[in-house]
Amino acid sequence: MGQTRAQRVIKELAGSVQKQTAIATDMFIPNHSGDNSAGDILKTPVNDTDIPNKKYVDDTIPLHDYGTEGSVAFLDANGRIDEENSEIFWDSVNKRMGLGTATTDRLYKLKIKQKAGEGGIWLENPAGNYGAYFIDNTNGIFKTQTQLGMAFRSQTGYVYFKSATDIYFDVGDALGVNEFKFRNRYGAEIAVLDSLGNLSVVGNVGIGTDSPNAKLQVVGDTHLGADTTNYTEIKTDGEINLHGTARVTKTKTFTFNYARITGQGKPTLVNRGVFFGWSLPIFNSDDEELYSCSCAPTDWDGVTDPVFSIAGWLDTANTDKKFNMQISVETYDPNTNEVVPITTNDISVETDTGTAAQYTSFIVPFTLDASAIDFNASEPIGIRIRRLDASENEIAGEFVVEGAVVSYVSNKLGEAT
Repeated sequence: MGQTRAQRVIKELAGSVQKQTAIATDMFIPNHSGDNSAGDILKTPVNDTDIPNKKYVDDTIPLHDYGTEGSVAFLDANGRIDEENSEIFWDSVNKRMGLGTATTDRLYKLKIKQKAGEGGIWLENPAGNYGAYFIDNTNGIFKTQTQLGMAFRSQTGYVYFKSATDIYFDVGDALGVNEFKFRNRYGAEIAVLDSLGNLSVVGNVGIGTDSPNAKLQVVGDTHLGADTTNYTEIKTDGEINLHGTARVTKTKTFTFNYARITGQGKPTLVNRGVFFGWSLPIFNSDDEELYSCSCAPTDWDGVTDPVFSIAGWLDTANTDKKFNMQISVETYDPNTNEVVPITTNDISVETDTGTAAQYTSFIVPFTLDASAIDFNASEPIGIRIRRLDASENEIAGEFVVEGAVVSYVSNKLGEAT
């Protein structure tokens, strides 16, 4: 007598001919006890021949005992149930998904990891004719299909880029042919940045303001320079300060104080055409000297020694002769009303005339030791001018002092008033 299909299946499963117990048409239960009796259907099976019931299976054989944590179940090519957790991973605790990876990220609901040689992630519109994708698993480049471009839209009107590291926008080539362009809503170009770093803007540019009133308006302190040591600073009040090696040389004229010229109309005021000056013989006891008092420049850098210079001419021709000029400098004392107090700082400079014709002009410079004379910006400085004996070959005639000026180094180009 031939076997039914169910009997043949049971034979294959058991590996040998077994006795079976029929429970319905073409339905048998293998009986490994060797007899024809079926086991009792109990809540909890006791003997090997007892038939497990559904409640027993549900209570004692949880489903997770038959899979791997994080696995996603699917049907394979043969229709069999299978699982995957190396390329598709589900974090059931935190409700996060991983694609291309067996881990998830604590910050994101979806983590996608690209593999070498794969094309990345493809995004496509319903028509299938526009798309964008991530490619290049090394650099993570985001591209658009046939360079059609990308549009960022936000309900708030802003697009945010936030990163713990640098954010790069690569455009163009080494020749600066291609450009990164900004357009307004009407399609008009308002700014262009080429690959060489050249930026051109239509309209005004504002830093610290969203309503610039000039081609460039900066609201706030501004530093111009290559480093943090040598630079020009523009303050919000308009003051311009120079730092480090950034300096400018300025001059200030010192006028002579007629009220302090003593003696019997000495020194003598003379003229050469339209130029006037005071003729100084060698100083003796007749007060043949000049006085000047003025405030030290307010924009002096406070470090570099100023240079006080006397301009004048020889009233007589001299060849290879010498003349010696001296200035005495001191901070003016308004309590004594003395231009140059007794304690002075004397500086002498001897000049060789060379071959000097009559009226040959000379400028005699005196470097002021700012620390020694307590030279401070904006404070009054008294200066006395005398002519002393030369060390040798004294000139014939006199030296006529036309004017005096102080040159100084400033670290300011403009000051707030």
